[in-house]
Amino acid sequence: MCKMAHFGNCDPETADQEYCIFHKPNKSEEEAREFYRKFLERFKPRIEEIEVDGEKVKRLVFEEPVDARGFVFPEIPDVPIEYTDAEGNEWNQRFTFERAVFKHEINLSTSVFKSNVYFNFHDVTFSGVLKLHKTRLHPGLDFSGSTFEENVEIVTDSPSGILIFDDCIFGKELILIESTLEGILGENIGFTKIGLTFWNSKLQNIVLKNINALSLSMNDCIIGKEFVITDSEIGVGDFSGSQFTGFLELHNCKIDEANFSELYVGLRCNFENTIFLNNSDFSATTFNGYVYFTDSIFKGDVSFEGASFNEPVSFQGKPKNEKFKFYGKLDFSHVDIRKGIDINLPSEWFRLPEAEIEARRVQRLSYEKEGKRDEADRMFVLEMRAKRRARLKNARGKLSKVKAYGYNFVEWLLADLPSEYGTNWVRLFLFSLLVIIGNAVPYAVWGKLIDGFPKTSNIVIRFANALYYSLVTFTTLGYGDMHPTGWLKALSAIEALTGAVFMALIVAVIARKWMR
Repeated sequence: MCKMAHFGNCDPETADQEYCIFHKPNKSEEEAREFYRKFLERFKPRIEEIEVDGEKVKRLVFEEPVDARGFVFPEIPDVPIEYTDAEGNEWNQRFTFERAVFKHEINLSTSVFKSNVYFNFHDVTFSGVLKLHKTRLHPGLDFSGSTFEENVEIVTDSPSGILIFDDCIFGKELILIESTLEGILGENIGFTKIGLTFWNSKLQNIVLKNINALSLSMNDCIIGKEFVITDSEIGVGDFSGSQFTGFLELHNCKIDEANFSELYVGLRCNFENTIFLNNSDFSATTFNGYVYFTDSIFKGDVSFEGASFNEPVSFQGKPKNEKFKFYGKLDFSHVDIRKGIDINLPSEWFRLPEAEIEARRVQRLSYEKEGKRDEADRMFVLEMRAKRRARLKNARGKLSKVKAYGYNFVEWLLADLPSEYGTNWVRLFLFSLLVIIGNAVPYAVWGKLIDGFPKTSNIVIRFANALYYSLVTFTTLGYGDMHPTGWLKALSAIEALTGAVFMALIVAVIARKWMR
């Protein structure tokens, strides 16, 4: 009895042997011809003649379910296989699955495909579910140009197998569960309803180009070498919990909702020219290699909370046709940046001032860690200015608006204008001179309102005394040899108050600069 008799699909004529012709592991060339002849006789496909590129060719139409569980498919012999269908149509040519039609389920679970080249399923139409459960591929299956109207279910532990899906259309879902594959390759793939689902699988390579999927889910998977998707549109991209020990690249793509949380990426991570149309989540992800978001766009909120960047990360660049790079909120809370971040972008690239505040904050911390103090100070100034804009933007009601305008004006006048929030001591020093000299002019003109002011018509002497009086007032020394009267008391008081503030700022700014 065939050792695979439990499948219930053995060849009746050879079922009494150790292995029937369908399940026999190693077949001779003669047995390979017999295998494919009996395969046709077993499943009785209809032979149909169609026109391809102006030529008439024959294809097989399987109108009943195909149960090929455990079958060992040998390399297709290069000899004619004779078969006649129920309508008398003859097949007298090399066997091929090319352009075949499977109208019901085809079950290739635990099957083995042995070939020196990829087993050819080109331009096949699968109207039912295709099952590849624990199927062994040597070196793989090529489904290029095929149409899958129902789910494709893959559960395989064939580490050397590769699946090719170029120019394919999936009516529902490509499902990969607890599988080990050498790779999945595909270009120009369309998913009309759902998309790709990979669960708890191990693969070496996934290279997909120009795919259109409503969803791409890769939960708790391990990708050994590279995962590359280019020129594609994806609805929901969920990669949470997966490990990419090699490269992770999604460039020239559009993703509606992206979940890259709790990932591990061992080498380079590239999201160049990718548009994230809604919220994106990169929280708690570990990036061990360089990370590039060059020319990428975030049209929703984006979170990097708790992420670790062990190599530099760059957010430079924006397409010219996009007004902003960040349209929503930005969160870098609890992030660990080991070797620097480059998110030093123009203010007009942020639609929300809150996003700019977060970008300036994390860039400032990165510069400080690298010892770039002047650059860190510049980020601090931009951060504080963004906070002013956020305060005004978030004010609700007329009274709140008035308060926000007033607060911002005082902050600008006392902090930003004279010293750029305490980061520019040269500007503060020059501004102090401007206040001293500026006040000396009215003192020289109205010197008669200053007791003790020398009475002389010499303009140089008058201005020199006015400058002296302004300097004494600004520094709040108060020698007492001159003192104001009348309305000059108000001007002197304002200058003295300004001087007290500026003197304290000068000491603080210079000390901060030199101590750092």
